Amino acid sequence: MKSGDKTRLRVFIFIFLALPLFASACNEKQQLSASDLKIAAGDLRTLAFASGRLTQQFANGQLTQIFFENQTELLLEKVHNTAQQLDGFAEEPEHEKERFRLVDIAERLHTALEKSQRGDASAAEDLIRLGAEAKDIEDRFKEEQRAASEKNT
Repeated sequence: MKSGDKTRLRVFIFIFLALPLFASACNEKQQLSASDLKIAAGDLRTLAFASGRLTQQFANGQLTQIFFENQTELLLEKVHNTAQQLDGFAEEPEHEKERFRLVDIAERLHTALEKSQRGDASAAEDLIRLGAEAKDIEDRFKEEQRAASEKNT
């Protein structure tokens, strides 16, 4: 067997053996702290309110089609990234409900943004309502952190 063939065989064996380990590492769910969830809620709040305002401005003729399309694509990508960050489990079992609600908000936000892209101006109301839902969750986490901080002092 030639030297190059041996090297290729070693690389193949390494990849063959390492692939299951890499796949299992990628499939492990991430543990999310209350702070992680608060940040995700704030991100979704911001994205929803910005999307709602953008949709309103476009419906009122204040934005060009190209600008609106570019911005909604960017917002869709950011919503998708935030949803991916929520793919895991809450560190505290009592926060799992909020994590699930945030995932649901992200999915509905994505759907409302797509509705907006199709020219449906009523999506603005949906987006603003989703922003308010995310804000409620964010505020609860902030209050929980403030109470814990006061308890420790």
